[in-house]
Amino acid sequence: PGIPISTNQRLQFDVSHTTGRLVTGNHSGHITMFEGATIKAGGEVAEPDCYWLGHSDTVSCVSIHPLWGWVVSGSGRRHFKFICGEDEEKEENSMKLWIFDG
Repeated sequence: PGIPISTNQRLQFDVSHTTGRLVTGNHSGHITMFEGATIKAGGEVAEPDCYWLGHSDTVSCVSIHPLWGWVVSGSGRRHFKFICGEDEEKEENSMKLWIFDG
């Protein structure tokens, strides 16, 4: 939360219709989960209930299973090599399944 965005890539989020959980990813590989409402009275943003490093690259998509405590996340983005040197970022294109109780 509060991490500046350094990519113009679209990042997806998902909201569970049964639990009200909201889950999203960011460009640094972190996945953030909120339980219920994320905006408090007065416009203050709630603190995340769960926050972890899921990938070593941009988390571009996340989805919550509608019945089980599962979250799937996908990462990857296009990296460009520069003529004057190598791109030093580690590239990862992957999908991961995260299992939670409840």
